[in-house]
Parts: sequence; C-alpha cells; structure tokens
Amino acid sequence: MKQAVTLATVAVKFLERTGLAPSTIKTYEITLLSLLAEYGSWSIEIISKQTLVEYLDTLSHLKYTTHHKHQAILQSLFNFAVEQGYIKSNPIRGLKQRPPQREKGEHKSDDTIKYLTLEQLNILYEVTKYDLRMSAIIQPVIPKVQ
Repeated sequence: MKQAVTLATVAVKFLERTGLAPSTIKTYEITLLSLLAEYGSWSIEIISKQTLVEYLDTLSHLKYTTHHKHQAILQSLFNFAVEQGYIKSNPIRGLKQRPPQREKGEHKSDDTIKYLTLEQLNILYEVTKYDLRMSAIIQPVIPKVQ
C-alpha cells in the first residue's frame, strides 16, 4: 500500500529543485509558510480546490499583486506535484485571480493612482494656456474643467 505524501514533503522537494536562485527559494519559503502551518501535515492528495480557495480567501489582507504572487506560487507547487506524480491534476488549475477590490483602492497594480484636484487642473490649464505644445498635450487627454 502506497504511503500518503504530505504537502510539507512535496513543498520541501519543490524548494530543493536545482536551478532556483537563493532569493527565489526565500520568497517561496516565506509565501508557503502560512499554507504549510495550516495544511502541511495533510496528504497532498486530499487538498482540494475548495481548500485552496478558502486559504487564498484568508489572504485578503495582502495587496492585490502580492495575493497574485501567492496564488502563482501555489499554482507552481501543485504543477510540480503533478509532474512528480504525487497527484493526478492540479486542484487550482485555471483558478481565476481575484479581482481588485475597488473599495480598498486596489487596481491592477499596487501603484497608488493619483488624480489632480479641480484646483490643480485649473492651475495646470492656466500655466500652459500660452504654450501651444503643452496645451496640445494636455487638452485632448483631460477635458478643461470650469
């Protein structure tokens, strides 16, 4: 009878692969730490899509792109598990990444998007009104605010 292989065992093998940069290994270790604390002793065969979706949902405190990095590393870990024959298919294959949470000010990147205030726009229009080149650049993109 085949003995169950734990998620932690597979994660160690995943991190021991040749060709990984030390910084990549460190990033993977940090990223996988909370997953392994929760599910490391589980047989990799019983970890379901639902389990991983619920785990990813607990990472709501992470910024948008960091959350995507976590999901991508999990995807790689489970792809590795399939390649090595520990499981037949990746339970989160094809899982869509979470959309940005607009109420938290998230966008498709973690860069803060800043907008000019009405006062700032009026100043911009005023200082560029006699510069035809700058006016041409600004006016088509940003409609003049009265």
